[in-house]
Amino acid sequence: MSTFRTINKEFASLGFLVGVPYFVFVKQTGKYTMLIVEGEHLKPRRRLGDDRGASEYLYTFYKARYDREDGIPTNIKVYSERESVVVVLNKVRGHLEFLRDNGIQMK
Repeated sequence: MSTFRTINKEFASLGFLVGVPYFVFVKQTGKYTMLIVEGEHLKPRRRLGDDRGASEYLYTFYKARYDREDGIPTNIKVYSERESVVVVLNKVRGHLEFLRDNGIQMK
């Protein structure tokens, strides 16, 4: 039995909805507020004469507040920008723990 879990399963276990698999994860925390994680695929860097290279995915974690009906956020707070999924997952877990420890109710 493997203990490997996909990024999708990790975020789902934290209460996030998978918007676009491996790229977009959202969690509503209030009537107007959402936590969002967005992934970015970077093309591999190639050296002269070397066509190989590993793709890299970097993630940004932020909170967005939507007070308007047009879907445009009125406030964005970035917690982590262009980091590895491991770093972002740790930041997300820490943020959720902070909310829980301080009695902040989430939807």
